[in-house]
Amino acid sequence: MAIVASLAAIGALFWPSDTTNNIEYPPDAYPLVILKTPVRAIDTREGVTGPLGPVLAGQPMTVDLVSKLEKRPEEVATLILNVTVVMPNAAGVTVVYAGDAPKPLTANFQQQRGEITSNLVFVTPSQTAGTVVFENSNGAANYVVDIIGYAIR
Repeated sequence: MAIVASLAAIGALFWPSDTTNNIEYPPDAYPLVILKTPVRAIDTREGVTGPLGPVLAGQPMTVDLVSKLEKRPEEVATLILNVTVVMPNAAGVTVVYAGDAPKPLTANFQQQRGEITSNLVFVTPSQTAGTVVFENSNGAANYVVDIIGYAIR
């Protein structure tokens, strides 16, 4: 079951009104967000959608996540993901970004050696192929990624 909402309805979480300058964002300025029952998109421990086995440092994993939604890349503005790093063998960071974009300078989250770490990640997929890149900074780490929603254009 999917929940459809405008970010205007839940928008204070993403684009709060600017009370200092009395600015209200118009409801039609927000994309439509569809929250889904989570869909397991990647599990490198089992080879689901991504490679089988851990993602190594310096070897980014690029995966088409938009096709899991049965949408075309140009229809999806943002993916809402739960990204989990499972038992990395070294401390480091994970960076998640569009497949057709340069790697950003900031990480989505940090992971510690031997721990399970997850984070809510909002990422814009590639607009030509629907791909998202997952990059591990150090050592090797398994990834489990669930799609929990998306914003449409």
